[in-house]
Amino acid sequence: MSFDVLDDLNWLAVVVATAIYFGLAGLWFAEPLFGPAWRRSIGWEKRAGERLGPGYYVGPLLTCLVAVISVAMLSEATGSDSFAKGLVLGLVVAVGVACSVLFVTGALDPQRPRPIVWFAITGGYHLIGLVIASLLIAVW
Repeated sequence: MSFDVLDDLNWLAVVVATAIYFGLAGLWFAEPLFGPAWRRSIGWEKRAGERLGPGYYVGPLLTCLVAVISVAMLSEATGSDSFAKGLVLGLVVAVGVACSVLFVTGALDPQRPRPIVWFAITGGYHLIGLVIASLLIAVW
């Protein structure tokens, strides 16, 4: 594989998959779902009226874009062009890369109040997000 594969990507699919992956975080880490448990897992208590700066959103958006471009490059290089192949690609990337790295860097972090909870919530988000992105890239 080379960076020439970038010329062959469906950039509209990359943008849409990035928006979905990033948007999923807005739901996943919201108050009704995992937001309160996730904040407790890292020891962050939200204060009433607290507003987060743009970097809190721009950073994750850019990392979602990088991850989706990587998935699209792998999809192109491996010929993942069906639902089944996209599912396998998504699981390989999510479990084999994202979740394994998150486990080592987060679940074993003695500074987190609840590292396993953090890993379960964060890993679950990336598992679902990367599988959705892979499926979309593969079938589009």
